[in-house]
Amino acid sequence: METNLELFYDENWQDSGQQSTMFLEEIETAAYEIFVDKDTREKLPLFFMETSPFIPNKPGPKAKLKEKVVIENRFGRIILTGEELVVFDEDILLAILCTKKKIINGDYYYITSLRELAKLTGTVWRGAKNNASTGQIIGSSTSKQLLQSLNRLWNTGLIIQNHSTQRDYRLKFIEFLDTPSFDKNGEMMFAKGEKEQLRIRISKEFLHLYSTSKIYTIRLEDRIKIKDLIGKALYRYIKYLTTFKHKGIHQERLKLLITKINWELPSQIKDGNVYVRWQNVKEALQKASAGLKNVGIVLEFPDKLDEDSTITIKKLSFHQPDLI
Repeated sequence: METNLELFYDENWQDSGQQSTMFLEEIETAAYEIFVDKDTREKLPLFFMETSPFIPNKPGPKAKLKEKVVIENRFGRIILTGEELVVFDEDILLAILCTKKKIINGDYYYITSLRELAKLTGTVWRGAKNNASTGQIIGSSTSKQLLQSLNRLWNTGLIIQNHSTQRDYRLKFIEFLDTPSFDKNGEMMFAKGEKEQLRIRISKEFLHLYSTSKIYTIRLEDRIKIKDLIGKALYRYIKYLTTFKHKGIHQERLKLLITKINWELPSQIKDGNVYVRWQNVKEALQKASAGLKNVGIVLEFPDKLDEDSTITIKKLSFHQPDLI
């Protein structure tokens, strides 16, 4: 099944159809060259390190969103059109980029399977139950979980507003997905004879970003060890930080940190006012800390938290220099 592409655009190109065509041809050429020549395994472009549409929630069926700002900070903002994207979807995207590449009739595809994606993301395999006559997936299974994620990536579009370049872009992650198909009730089905194979084309608009900005590696092997969703989101942001990379330590106020990892703090409404549940925030940071320690990262925070609390992120091997 193939979808109509959202246009990848820059507002400066919209006045001239000829210029727009040239710009899109440039993207097409760059995307093809990146697919053929560049190593994109476990890598994301700069903008998705600074502003991420993937929220640290559990995956699951979500209501369709017409348009929603999912993240905004000093780097820019992302407006999502479609379904809510979660950290698990980010793992699936990174996993797809690790799979076999193949040119078919001039188009580029990643060839993989549900079992390969499960292995790459550390997802425990739970066998699927299928209707023998229709092939429809029945009940909860790893197959269904993975297919739901792939369809979120396929159905959802992004409007990226980059403050540094003063440009707006529209893109999708996946522009072609050959399985699953859907029955008349909208239930997912495997395509006949293709249960073990997925053929996926990452959008040219997304691949083009690898030619226009710095790229960063997010090791799936490490993300698997972390498990906790807040911890996974923090790991992505940590891999972006130059202070952490070169000095082994980084400090940031909580109110700023949550905008970098797209975390909506747990809260409650009382007497018409919204209050942050700081005990739940503390428990979430404790779980994230335990996961990050598995990959050599220490997360420190005060016992009593508020928005201005300083969060310290440091390497397990970090030692404070002696004062002279």
